[in-house]
Amino acid sequence: KTLVALFFYCKKTERKVEKMRKGNKRLTFADREKIEKMLKTGARVTEIAEAVGVHRATIYNEMKRGGEPYRAEVAQRTI
Repeated sequence: KTLVALFFYCKKTERKVEKMRKGNKRLTFADREKIEKMLKTGARVTEIAEAVGVHRATIYNEMKRGGEPYRAEVAQRTI
């Protein structure tokens, strides 16, 4: 059981790493709109990060930048 669980954990982790962006690329306005839409629907931060292709910390930082409630226009202007 332990080896099987470890195998699936590694596969799951591998998948997430492949979806993350390389380097320090900035979020586009389209990314910010996607974040705004997903936050409005109640998606979890980890789901949003996976959909956009960034680390979850990037989403938390973006949420601070975009105000409460998060707005893509506000976040785009603060750059």
